[in-house]
Amino acid sequence: MTERQFKGDSLVCFADNYVVIDIETTGFIPSSCEIIELAALRVRKNQIVNRFSSLVCADTFIPERIFELTGISFEMLQNAPKIDEVLPDFLNFIGDDIIVGHNVNFDINFLYDDYLRLCGKYLNNNFIDTLRLSSAYVNNVPDYKLSTLAYHFSIDCEGAHRALKDCEITNELFNVLKRISKDVPNKDVTYNPPPKKQLPKTEDELLLTFYNKLNNTNKNKVREYIIKLLKLDNSEDNLPRKPSYLPHPEKKVDVSSLKPENTAFDETHKFYSKVCVFTGNLQRMTREEAAQVVVNFGGKFGASVTKTTDFLVISNDTMNNFTEKRKKAERYIAQGSSIQIISEDDFYKIIGLDN
Repeated sequence: MTERQFKGDSLVCFADNYVVIDIETTGFIPSSCEIIELAALRVRKNQIVNRFSSLVCADTFIPERIFELTGISFEMLQNAPKIDEVLPDFLNFIGDDIIVGHNVNFDINFLYDDYLRLCGKYLNNNFIDTLRLSSAYVNNVPDYKLSTLAYHFSIDCEGAHRALKDCEITNELFNVLKRISKDVPNKDVTYNPPPKKQLPKTEDELLLTFYNKLNNTNKNKVREYIIKLLKLDNSEDNLPRKPSYLPHPEKKVDVSSLKPENTAFDETHKFYSKVCVFTGNLQRMTREEAAQVVVNFGGKFGASVTKTTDFLVISNDTMNNFTEKRKKAERYIAQGSSIQIISEDDFYKIIGLDN
């Protein structure tokens, strides 16, 4: 489980100025799933004053259940900005406001991890969860899903499960709960901002702070030492902006950038002219490295499982899990496809890396 040490505080209160957020994703796990839509409403004195909405280009296929729920298809995302392009604008829109959302921990966990991975910064806004508030103020409902509560309070749900519409539903629910709370005696719902958490500097910021305090002679010594260790270009005037030690999930592979590093191929090799897809994080190499190996044998790397896939390689840490790619492969196999599902260890044996 990922520790998000500098995440904001969950507040049980009401505010007049805030930002409502909602995201749509390809699944439930931030480390292996992607954001495909972002939306937010800026509220001032209980009135919506601005809106933000954007689809997000995904590198992987959209699971069938997500398409059925949201109506968002892979084709709809092809001309959308990538997450590293749109996320800074989205977070600038939020600013330092309190965040409001329904089951908002889900949204914040995705945003927190992507913000840290892409920008090396922490999302530490305090937040209010309308699901948590509903459980405190609402009775006689079968569950606390947003759709259930919207139906209970006659809130229009047409277009639900798209991020901007869900923001609008959540905001209406928040206002309903605010009105209900005024009839509950002896319950203080006034918002008093808690002390802001003191964020630590990220490691690259600490290094640059130390470096900038040195005199020129010592700066040159440090630069020479770092250049020697990391083999940086001597013409580079600055320290690296984003060191590799910042935590990040498995890097997405740009299929178009993969070119064979050799000109002759062994046409008898198992991977020659075959399409290989990977699921899970490999233990002995990155996915990009594994994809390059396949290409070097004359094979092709596939980002998602299709009817033309020949091999699905399952990482050792997900062998006992039924990932979306594995489920899709098994459906195709049941329909007569010749996809071979192999383990990470079998992959190493095939490429001659079994010792």
